Formats: sequence, C-alpha cells, structure tokens
Amino acid sequence: MLKNTIKSAISIEKRQKIRSILKWLPYFDFLNHISTSTKKQLKLPSSNYDIIDFSVIAWNYRYQRPQQLASELANSGHRIFYIHNEFTPQLFSFNNQIKVKKIAYNIFNVTLSAGNNKFIYTETLNKKDKTIIINSLKNLIKTANIINPVAKVDHPFWTQILDDLSMPIIYDCMDSHQGFSNNAKHIPLLEKQLFNQANSTIVTSNYLKNLASTNNAKNITLIPNAGDYLHFHLKTKDIPSDIKNIPHLIIGYYGAISDWFDTNILESLAINHPHKSIVLIGLLSNSKVDKLAQKYKNIYLLGEKPYSVLPNYLHQFDVCIIPFVLNDLIKATHPVKIFEYLAAGIPIVSTKLPEILNLNKLVHFATATNFSSQINIALADKNIKEKQEYAKINTWQNRAIIFDKLINNIIFPKVSVVILSYNSPKLMKTTLDSVISQSNYPNLEIIVVDNNSNQETINLLEKYSNIKLILNKTNYGFAKGNNIGMKASTGEYIILLNNDVIVTPGWISRLLFYCQKDNVGLVGPVTNNIGNEAKINYDLNNYRNYTVNHWGKTLEVNNIAAFCVMMSRQVYKRVGELDERFGRGMFEDDDYCYRIKKLGLKILIADDIFIYHYGGASFNPLPEYQKLFIENKSKFEEKWQTKWTPHQYRKK
Repeated sequence: MLKNTIKSAISIEKRQKIRSILKWLPYFDFLNHISTSTKKQLKLPSSNYDIIDFSVIAWNYRYQRPQQLASELANSGHRIFYIHNEFTPQLFSFNNQIKVKKIAYNIFNVTLSAGNNKFIYTETLNKKDKTIIINSLKNLIKTANIINPVAKVDHPFWTQILDDLSMPIIYDCMDSHQGFSNNAKHIPLLEKQLFNQANSTIVTSNYLKNLASTNNAKNITLIPNAGDYLHFHLKTKDIPSDIKNIPHLIIGYYGAISDWFDTNILESLAINHPHKSIVLIGLLSNSKVDKLAQKYKNIYLLGEKPYSVLPNYLHQFDVCIIPFVLNDLIKATHPVKIFEYLAAGIPIVSTKLPEILNLNKLVHFATATNFSSQINIALADKNIKEKQEYAKINTWQNRAIIFDKLINNIIFPKVSVVILSYNSPKLMKTTLDSVISQSNYPNLEIIVVDNNSNQETINLLEKYSNIKLILNKTNYGFAKGNNIGMKASTGEYIILLNNDVIVTPGWISRLLFYCQKDNVGLVGPVTNNIGNEAKINYDLNNYRNYTVNHWGKTLEVNNIAAFCVMMSRQVYKRVGELDERFGRGMFEDDDYCYRIKKLGLKILIADDIFIYHYGGASFNPLPEYQKLFIENKSKFEEKWQTKWTPHQYRKK
C-alpha cells in the first residue's frame, strides 16, 4: 500500500497552485545545475544493465519496496534512474528537459517534462504529453550514456508511454490498484494492458499472482516484500521526545492510517485496555481515527516519521498491531511492516491477512471480536529469537538477488555471436576486443570459426580464453563456415558477425529487443559502410547523436547484409542453414533474406544500433571478386527463378 493517502496529503487546491507556479518557470537546461561529481557519475555507463524505474511514489515520500529494491540493486552495480511521479510543465516538445538529482551511490532522481504536471493516479496523457515525456527520456538516455536499459514499472499510469519506450519492461505489481478509492476508473484498464505488454510481471502476493495470471501476464514471479533487518533489529538508546513520556505498556502501530484501518478494533482496544497507551504513527487520512483519538485519552497520534528514526519508536512498543479491514486491497497486501516488527523481536497481533497466515507461529492472529484479548496473550510471548531469525533471512538484499537473477534469465537470454575468421589478424583482434569489452551483455557466448587462416591469425585467436574456437583445416567459405558456427552455438539467439567491425556499447541488447518482437525474422544495425539502406553518414565519433535521436525506430526492408545480423533459434530452425552453394561468399545473405520473406517474417534495420564496418576484409584480397559476384548472382537467380534486384541506399 504505497500511495494510499497521497491525494489527502496534496490537496487539489495545493496541486493547482503548484502547477500555476511551475507553468511559468523559465526554460533552461537543468543539467547545468548538477554538481560536477554527479555529472561524472551520471555519464559513466554501467557494465551491468541500468534500471529506469517509473515510480508509484516520490522517493522521499515513504521508504518502502521501490526504494528498498532500488538501493540494493544500486549496491550491486546497477544504475537506478528513479523517474519522479510528477513532471516539469513544458510548453514545447523540443526542449527535452530533465531534472536530475543524485540520491545516493548509483541512484538518480529524474523529473521528466510533460505538457503540464500530472497526478498519476487520476489523470491521463495526451499526444503532446507523450511526445514531451519520450523526448525527455531520450535526453536522459543520451546524457547518462544509458546503453542497457530495463524499465521497471511500478504503476499502470506509465502504460501510456510503453509503445514508445523501446526497452524491456518489468512490472512490479505490489498493490491491487482497483482497491484504492482515489484511483481513476481507467487505471485498472491500463493495468490489464501493462500485464499483457510487460516481459515479466513480479507480484508481492498470491492474490496478485492470480490477478496477473487472469490477465494473461507473462513470466509471473512471486517476490514478496521484506525488511531491512539491521535497521530495525538494532535497539538504540535514543528515545524520541514525543514518545518518551507516554506511559507503558504501549500498543504500537506505524504506517498509513487510511480507510482500511479498522476503527472498531481501535475503539475496542481503547476501551478494554484503558491503562495501556495506543500509539499510532503515520499519515492520517481516516477521520474516524482522529475522532476516536479525541474521545479516548489513551490513543496517541504522533504523525508521519522519517524512515531513519522509525526503529527508535518501534523499540518503545511492547506489542505491535496490524488492525486492517479484510477488503480486496488488504487481501492482496503483503505488509512490509511485519518483517520490521519481527526484526525488533516484538510480539505482534494482526487481523488474518491471507499473505502472512503462514506466520502463525510468529504472529498472534485475531478477529475484530477477540483482538483485545489477543493483546494480553501476545504480551506474554517471549519468543524473540525465532522472530528475529525469520526476519534475518527475509531481507531486501535477498529479494534484490532474486530480482537480479530474474532479469538476467528473462531479459537477457543466452546469445551466441558467431564470427568467421580468415586471416586479417589485426582486424580480427579489433573485432574480438570490441565484442568482449563493448557488449555489456551478461549471458554471451562467442564462437570463432577459423577458415584455415595463417599461423599469425591462429596464434592470436588461441590467446583468447573466453571464446569457443573452431579451427577448420579448409577454407569452407562464408556460408559453410557460419553454418559450422551456428551448429556449435547454444544460445536462444544467434548473431552472425563479420571480422572487420567495431561494435558499440549495448549493441546486443538493442538487437535482441527488436528480434523478440512478433513476426520478426532478422534484425541488423545501421553502419557507416554497406551497400544498402543500413548505411548512414556517421562514424564512431558521432554515431550516438543519430542512434539516440532514432531511439526505438526501425526500417523494414527486403534485404540486409550478413556483416551483422541477429535471429532467434526458432527462426534458424524454420529457415535452416545458409546455402553453401554460394561457396566462398556473396549472395548467401540475399538468399537467406529471400527465404525469410517467403515465410512472412519481417527484416528490420534498427536505427538505434550502430556498428562500425571496415568492409571488404574477406573479399578485397580476392583477385576474382567480380567473377565471383557474377557467378553467385546467376546461382541466386537460377535457384529462385527471379531476377536479382540490386540493393538501394536509404532515401533521404
């Protein structure tokens, strides 16, 4: 229950006032106002994937699941770009403004621009808003040098930009959104779409797991909430002044005090335990609780407290309570506070929340009628060690490890890069070094098939311990050489790559993103040197300007060259091997593309992937290049009984 009473905390009038002020802010580059050290870290690409976290709550609102997971993943080496749940109003769609603030190591709070500010729980985006938001994201991608992005979506509002996001999507489903009274009717509809579009859906409870399954979500994984054991376990001597003089015994609660807080239970506690103090900590939006506090003098409302000092209050409690009404929202809830209470070793009385009923040896469960009597039973509970041991193994650190493994398994399936080698050791070294250092891909297999090269080339290849090397005793040519490599590959996806290229950071994950789309057969990048639509007038010094500006853009074509091409193993099995009739090379890629198209599959050039291509390494040394071209062209035309159409450059 993350956003709960945000709408109460920010009144409509206040939000309108904020908007009217922000609307007239001068338009300037917010990045100029970032400290030098933050800029430096911002622009350093992570060797792991980067997470763009589309938030449900502001970072500093209440420190719960989103912030906890982000912090642990940041400590593991992933950069976290936490997208603020409000926007900077911008009149124009071409300024692409972002506001960035460093929160902690590897964590950046990012405010995007939109046509005006939006209250994400009730409002929608128009076409202009979407354009401005996506342009802001492109600015972030370019400025922060993001190369392996994964979108973590925490609220269905962001579904409205998913079509233009162009990156893998993880939906962290942590609430039953339709249970919130302040959610607009369109939010559940957006969530259904999100379930369908996300590569993977993570849920915090079995209730939400069933909801996701009903809505045809893919790759559903249960990752329950957890607690920060060390933060809540250690007892300090600092007793906050507003609880110091409250008489013990203390029945304590912290968290949202909203409409799901059972006021009947609260009143029974006040009546049946007149000599005990009932301390409630949290943002109050339930007016009945406020009235009860005025009626009964043993109810103390202390307001919202920072996460950093919550343990100081918790350790003053003699018994902790979770007195929730069992509505659909609560049935879907896996409460974070249960692990924090347990870490402190304090007895707990709770209503029968379905997701924690397995803790019946650690928690005293009650109904509205016997909640008060369970308080006295709980106070006699001295089972501290077992509570704390359970909390110790259910930490956010452990949950983040599961989350990380999930992403690596689902978002980064094994990819096999097959490189055909024939002499040219210097070019081969350049290519291999770039693949090893620039791919930034966690599940990679590199296969080098050498077509009987000279000894200098063999000596070079044998120095690489992180490749699978196949040494042919004959120069089998392009088609058969690559076929040997593909047969030896074990990845779910296969890339054929020339030995005269320099790949650029994140190239594999971008190819993969498009290759996983429906009805796609082959995907290739743009390059500086090729005889078809993939050629652009950019090089290694300035390609990033082109690729970021064309983020998410593809061009469907009839042919791509096999200097760099990706296909899924499923497509490989359907289409088969490269046709070896073309011998040493040329036209086997035209032939393969023709077979792809006959199956009704798409061939795409991805405009946000650039590979530098020297070109001609395999054929320029051949004295009979023109003769080979004519021979293989005839073979192609004879095979397909059609006239070969020369490739064309892209129309400007």
